[in-house]
Amino acid sequence: MKTKKAFTLIELLVVIAIIAMLLAIMMPALRRAKEQGMRILCTNNFKTLGVANIAYATEYNGAYVPLRYINTSGTAVDWIRNEGFRAILDADSLRGSEEPKYYGIPRKLMCPSDKISVDLANVSSMGVLTSYAMNSTEWGGFDYITNPGFNKYMGHKQSALRMPARVLAFVDGIDWWAHWYSADPAKGWDEAGQLSIEEYKKQYNLHGPVFYRHSQGANVLFYDGHVEYFRKEELFVRADYETKPQRPGIWVADINLFYERNPGSR
Repeated sequence: MKTKKAFTLIELLVVIAIIAMLLAIMMPALRRAKEQGMRILCTNNFKTLGVANIAYATEYNGAYVPLRYINTSGTAVDWIRNEGFRAILDADSLRGSEEPKYYGIPRKLMCPSDKISVDLANVSSMGVLTSYAMNSTEWGGFDYITNPGFNKYMGHKQSALRMPARVLAFVDGIDWWAHWYSADPAKGWDEAGQLSIEEYKKQYNLHGPVFYRHSQGANVLFYDGHVEYFRKEELFVRADYETKPQRPGIWVADINLFYERNPGSR
């Protein structure tokens, strides 16, 4: 009578070791592939915003969607609550029934690497629901953009934007706006990573941070509608920040307005 040959313990351990080695080799590649896929989806979302921004300019006399403006009743309207822009995005049709109407863009248009904005628990009177921030650098930081006395209208017109392909419009973020100063990873991202905007303000006193959630880099949408990926050391160049006058690069179209609205930049 023949007996079936079984694996010895040594053979079983060898097989397990080989499988473990293969997994160790494959996992980083699988993670990179997954991250690349999420970055591509994020890029597509940015392109949707870019098309909507250009369509908005077509409909509103050549003016891109403003970061913020003061309407006739004295109310500040930021881009994320701009009804004209939301209508072009078809935001209300895309949002889920559980999503609040006036707090940002629909989940379907959020970055798949965003671990914060997709959680409705992070929505508050100060928080927002968006993966993408509009560039405020030209008009200043928190004190300027939230004070109606400084800026009645914060936005660009196609006729005045000489190089739309080299001016940053939107970037990966967590608040509705972002500033070049807050793009410094050493002041926020490197320490905190993905936190709600409430926590960023409370723990780091940081407003308008950039989130480098794509392999330590971020997607950027330019005013002409194209999207580029930047590593964090490319998007915030420390030498440009530490020199005087400062050189914000793609973060501004009108350098003189930047110097005027950002004390200490010269």
